[in-house]
Amino acid sequence: NMKSKFIFFDSKRSFFINILIVLQMALWIFYMASLISLIRFNSSSNEKINKSFKKNTSAELFLNELIPESNTEDTLYSKINEILSVLESKGYKCGFISSSDDYPTDISIPLDVIHAKKSDLYSKFNQLENSVTSLKPFYMNQYVLDSYKDNIIGKIDLSTWNQQNDIPVILGSTFSKSNHIGDKFKIQNKFYKIVGFFKKDTLSWSQQGASNSLFSLNNSFVIPINKKVLLKKYACQPIIIYSKSKININDIKTAITPLYDKAKVQSVTDNINNYLKQLKRQTDFKALRLLVTSILITCSLLLTLSYEIYTNRDRIGILFSFGINKNKIFFIISYEFSMILLCGLMIGCLFYLRNCEIVDFIYVNDTLLSSLYIAIVALIIISIFILRISFNNINKLTPKEMIGGFVE
Repeated sequence: NMKSKFIFFDSKRSFFINILIVLQMALWIFYMASLISLIRFNSSSNEKINKSFKKNTSAELFLNELIPESNTEDTLYSKINEILSVLESKGYKCGFISSSDDYPTDISIPLDVIHAKKSDLYSKFNQLENSVTSLKPFYMNQYVLDSYKDNIIGKIDLSTWNQQNDIPVILGSTFSKSNHIGDKFKIQNKFYKIVGFFKKDTLSWSQQGASNSLFSLNNSFVIPINKKVLLKKYACQPIIIYSKSKININDIKTAITPLYDKAKVQSVTDNINNYLKQLKRQTDFKALRLLVTSILITCSLLLTLSYEIYTNRDRIGILFSFGINKNKIFFIISYEFSMILLCGLMIGCLFYLRNCEIVDFIYVNDTLLSSLYIAIVALIIISIFILRISFNNINKLTPKEMIGGFVE
């Protein structure tokens, strides 16, 4: 045995212990990397949302019940326009957003015109976006765009945003490296001009509302929206009401109730805050469960390594009696253990990468690799610490106590 490759973690004497350590390492790296990802997801989500939306200055207006109550498109347009005119007379600005799925214009953007690849459509925020196989435009009017002015690279002239000649385009950050402000291209006999780029990780939402349909504008193609076309084909998209000061929900309801008492008005900030609270409750429970599991695995690993080193105290004593100093013995143990550690790391990393691409059902784990690296470093440090503690306990024994005493 002393001539085998390993002295302390040899396959014959410590086979089952080695297997146990590999499993403990794999589980530890999986649970700890998952915990780190979850903690960082909470932090990054708050940062992205706070960067993307101004607090307490906007509300969502839903007029869903108007659709079945309106006989024609012109009637629907007239009713909605009357409501919005009242709000505009009170100093509010009305913003419109719509995706290609619910906007009555069918345009598909050829990827070659913006020098993009199909892989550029992959979202690092919401996995539901990854079912998209082609680039479709997202529509905004000038008031929505104005709310994003701090998140746009390039000078945007809101007065010319709705022009039909050289239709202005704002691209997501994904396309900023292969395109430039001022670039022009032609799609379906219409000319488009790039006027800006959204900063990385700027968020928006679709027709379901701000609290449950957030998505990233990183791979977006944003163009002006036609108000009349949208309202005639109104499909329950939120109409965003902007105020120069703090939004007053009651004031908006009071203004439109005489015209339409079934309107639904919600604060964007309140919706997002409620969503974040709900998300935090879910992730906090998961994080607590992962933390407890990681602590239990750490304690289990400590006991296993302590037992393995204790059962090898006779070999430590023999090496020590041969004149090999403590640091050299510790190096041998650490080297052999690192081989076991490497096996556990490989299994744990593969399992983590395969199962943790998504956080909280739909959100992409954008810290997948960096969280794994942090967990690996933490595992190495903890393992060395456990080894040192276990080895120091053995060092307190005399060589005779370590080898059990010889009887000739």
